[in-house]
Amino acid sequence: MLLADKSDAELVDVLAGPSRKLGDTAGELLGRRKRLDLVAAALRDQRITRREGKVRALNLLLREGRHMPEAFSIYLQYACDRSNDVASCALFGLAFWQDEAVIPFLESLLDSKNSEQVRKAIDALRSGDPKRYSEGFYDSLGVWKNG
Repeated sequence: MLLADKSDAELVDVLAGPSRKLGDTAGELLGRRKRLDLVAAALRDQRITRREGKVRALNLLLREGRHMPEAFSIYLQYACDRSNDVASCALFGLAFWQDEAVIPFLESLLDSKNSEQVRKAIDALRSGDPKRYSEGFYDSLGVWKNG
């Protein structure tokens, strides 16, 4: 069976799996089908348990930027993930969202193993410059523009 023949729910399972090629392809198909709501729900409900799957799923949400407001609470949920890679994706979302109200929450994470990334996210929020979190990122599609 080809991936294109799988249901949306089956694609979420493939996305969450260990294979980069299959997971990336499943993510692209879900994006084309406009079913990132299923990816968000799987993250929110903690049905994606592998580091690779979480990073892949968070990156799909990050590509949507502010066009997917339900992702904000998911970034908060994963900002303190035990995986530095997962936490970094979530912190990127929070830094680029530019909502200073999350600073107290982030400050509570300063003693975590991800403290360096947390500091960068706080700095990006306080300065109003998300590029302080990720200098090389360029928002060519304008998905992170406020308003």
